[in-house]
Amino acid sequence: MAKSAGNLVLVSDLLKVYPAAAVRLLILDRQWDQDWDYNQASLDEAAARLERLQAAAGRPDHAAAGSGAAVAAVRAALASDLDVPAALRIAEDNGGQAARVLGSLLGLW
Repeated sequence: MAKSAGNLVLVSDLLKVYPAAAVRLLILDRQWDQDWDYNQASLDEAAARLERLQAAAGRPDHAAAGSGAAVAAVRAALASDLDVPAALRIAEDNGGQAARVLGSLLGLW
């Protein structure tokens, strides 16, 4: 994006419509070495994913042992080349503590 081309998007403008956590999730939800361009649809998807992750965080853990395994899997995904998309899938699928830990680690809440 270039200001002279008229396609510059300011974060301050995005924050007037979307929560900061949705913008943060838009930026983080990809492999760190993957190129990407901003588009409105991706931000809408990030906002929807944030809502799903918040709902997942509110779900109770199925069992203490399962919760620990899911949290460990989230941490392992992040430790494995900062694989945020995999960590998000694990957190959404398992919910509970795994989602709460990931949201905290990513600064989403």
